[in-house]
Amino acid sequence: MTPNGTLLSRDVQSVKLSTEAGVTSVLANHADLLASVQFTHVIVKYDHHIDEYLVRGGILAMDHDMNTLSLLVSFAEELSETTTVSAGEYLTMLKTELEEGHTLSSFHLDYLQEEHFVLTKQMETAQKP
Repeated sequence: MTPNGTLLSRDVQSVKLSTEAGVTSVLANHADLLASVQFTHVIVKYDHHIDEYLVRGGILAMDHDMNTLSLLVSFAEELSETTTVSAGEYLTMLKTELEEGHTLSSFHLDYLQEEHFVLTKQMETAQKP
């Protein structure tokens, strides 16, 4: 789920992604889990299909009792829709804001530095064959 809505809501066989604690694969009836996500490639397997997404800035919450996994992130898009043009334009804006950061609060500056880091990672991932 993102601020723009829900990207995927269905029964799946597995979800694989990287959290701040490392790479995690979540299957049905997984133990309760709460983890922070900065930037990750998410692989979702279901009904002989594989969906791939790039996400950043959020949390992963697995509820064993309800057998539900929620990934709440500030940004997500299907890997196939990721373009280096749109990411590049945003990266250019971030670089400009960071260079002229004398009017930014420390919170805003930290946020932009994190966005710059994860967007650079996103572009590297999108450019891999």
